[in-house]
Amino acid sequence: MSIDGTVKWNVWLELFIAPPLRWFGFILLIVLVFAAEALYDATNRWLAIWSEKVEKDERSSLDASIYLGLTLGTLVVALVRAFFMFYILLSGATYFHNRMLKGILYTSLRFFESNPGGRILNRASKDQQVLDESLPLTLIDTIQMTLTNLGSVVIIGIINPWVLLIFVPLIPAFWWIRRFFLRTSCQLKRLESVTRSPIYTLFSSSLDGLTSIRAFNVQADFMNMFMERIDTNSRAYFLLIAAGRWFGLRLDLMASLLTLVTSVLAVAVRGSIDHSALALSLTYCLTIVDLFQWAIRQSAEAETYMTSAERVHEYGQLVRETGKKEHESKGLIQPPNDWPSRGIIEFKNYTFRYRPELNSVLKNLTLRIESKEKIGVIGRTGMATCLL
Repeated sequence: MSIDGTVKWNVWLELFIAPPLRWFGFILLIVLVFAAEALYDATNRWLAIWSEKVEKDERSSLDASIYLGLTLGTLVVALVRAFFMFYILLSGATYFHNRMLKGILYTSLRFFESNPGGRILNRASKDQQVLDESLPLTLIDTIQMTLTNLGSVVIIGIINPWVLLIFVPLIPAFWWIRRFFLRTSCQLKRLESVTRSPIYTLFSSSLDGLTSIRAFNVQADFMNMFMERIDTNSRAYFLLIAAGRWFGLRLDLMASLLTLVTSVLAVAVRGSIDHSALALSLTYCLTIVDLFQWAIRQSAEAETYMTSAERVHEYGQLVRETGKKEHESKGLIQPPNDWPSRGIIEFKNYTFRYRPELNSVLKNLTLRIESKEKIGVIGRTGMATCLL
């Protein structure tokens, strides 16, 4: 199954509202995220206010106590936020894994006819590893850096509102570049994942047929086949890394432009703004330069990693061989205790097809084979005689 474009929002939502906490955990996570950022910005703002009190008699121990309380509160809430976010994401990864396992176990055998073992192993190993290890760290970085930059913009806007004018063209430009990059990176990530499956398939089949490979002395041929598959996968991975470097360069240029504009405006209005507030705005501006492009890159990386969640989620939606109601209606027949007392085989209007979309190979077959009869089934190739 092929999927194009960015990852659908329903995959994101299912990851965050997975059991056991569901919507309660998702809402609590949002509260913790905004509370931690609000405390962080309040701490820095209070430090700027405190430094404005130049005269000794204007300072008191209450200022230090408030600053200490805000610092400790920021630390505690940030730790709780990090632990809880890991818990939510790992719960979602476990939920996706269990659904994928049930989907593979309960799907029909037709699925295994069209999907080699390496493809299934790829999703159950590498894609699941991305969900368990890479995605939580990247998402935490994305959320934390995004809110830090948002708080920095708010503080800079309060101190020097003229700086906000530069965000009018910058935000659409950032969004357009990110969208342009995601269309490429998500497809490259899917291509890298798809080209990894033949490596697992060849490795698995080589282990199964290791004796035959050595008996026919074709080790070099299989090694060349293996290297060709690795080269194909490496090409897709190299393009993915190159696209990331292209994206990072343009983000650095736009962040440097923001720093230049903020510095020029700070010099222009230096007489009408307190020096401590101006220093705070410049500090936040330097923070944006370091973190803004990192937040955008991490958000793009998180969406790229979400293609693995999308692939695992896809296996969790495999059609089961029999539905629940159909399974209940076709319950096992309990034979009598003395069964079988006679060797009789009987077909009544029996019809069989290999797949639902194919034509029937046996149509309305009715026959009865009595006990002790010798029966031979005669027919040309393709008449389903072996099936009967």
